[in-house]
Amino acid sequence: MKRFLLLFFTALLLISCSKEIQTNEAIPLAEAELFNSQRLLKASITTRGELDEEAISSLISSAEIEVPVITTTVTTTTTAVTTKKPNTTTKITTSTTSKPVTTTSKVTTTPKVTTTTKPTTTSTVVQTTTNSDFVYSSEALEILKLDNEKRSAVGKSALVLDEALTKAANARAKELVTKFSHTRPDGTNYSTILSSYGVTSKVHSEIIAWGYNSPKEAVEGWMNSSVHKANILDTNNRGFTKVGIGYYNNNGKKYWVQIFAK
Repeated sequence: MKRFLLLFFTALLLISCSKEIQTNEAIPLAEAELFNSQRLLKASITTRGELDEEAISSLISSAEIEVPVITTTVTTTTTAVTTKKPNTTTKITTSTTSKPVTTTSKVTTTPKVTTTTKPTTTSTVVQTTTNSDFVYSSEALEILKLDNEKRSAVGKSALVLDEALTKAANARAKELVTKFSHTRPDGTNYSTILSSYGVTSKVHSEIIAWGYNSPKEAVEGWMNSSVHKANILDTNNRGFTKVGIGYYNNNGKKYWVQIFAK
């Protein structure tokens, strides 16, 4: 066993001497010591090629062989694992429910005062005869008022109630009981009666009605007829300025007449 160990160490020494070890970590042996070791090793070999155990022992004891120390530097890399706690943002939504404020403005409505100016109708009664005791009927005066209101609405001047024309109209109202027509009972035109009452106007027109119970109903009946309405309002511009209004009540049947003249 001892012999085996000597051979092992000898082999190691020969390998160390024969090879040039190039390494980043050099073994610190002095050149003089290396040379002396080689010399002693050679001297220990006998002529028979055998190792001289005594010489090897002396070599081992006298040679300072530095056994390289391999320092293993273990670099411990400490990986700091930082677990970043995620920032959790909690969105707090504050819902503010505002109760709508309803402002009710009390609107004070001032009633609109509409002032209606009732047109003033001036009825001028012209008496053309010398009979001063002649009296116009209330029906005739009411119809004159209604006629002039209608005329005023369209910008026409007021009519004048004429005595001679009114007497002729009253006579015509009585004739209507016998014959309701613009032709007189004797077969002549209504206009033939005018001269009997001194009316000399050449421009004239007659409208007649029956069955109406009041002046208002009679005027409204005439206004609903385009021909009769044209006479009252003088839309044909014949220049009527005066009127005779006749009325006759025959046992409850009322007859109405208007004769317009210039």
